[in-house]
Amino acid sequence: MKPTNKPFLDSFADSFNVGDLVFWTEWDRNENFQYVSEKFYGAIIKIKQRKNIHSERTVWVATVLPYGHSRTRDISLHLLRKETN
Repeated sequence: MKPTNKPFLDSFADSFNVGDLVFWTEWDRNENFQYVSEKFYGAIIKIKQRKNIHSERTVWVATVLPYGHSRTRDISLHLLRKETN
């Protein structure tokens, strides 16, 4: 199989735009040590390529400003879903 020079998650890059309202799910443990999922919402501020720290391969990430927060977060595009009514 021939390796590609495209960034990882390249197929997701055309699915999102700056300004899109998105959500994603993260797992955590509660006080009883049970796994629970929490859904987060935010707006895409920037879409960029970043070097993966584990493989040195470039990946697509979105800089997202979560609702109610003042700090942005970089999240891999494949973890995001568009918010629709």
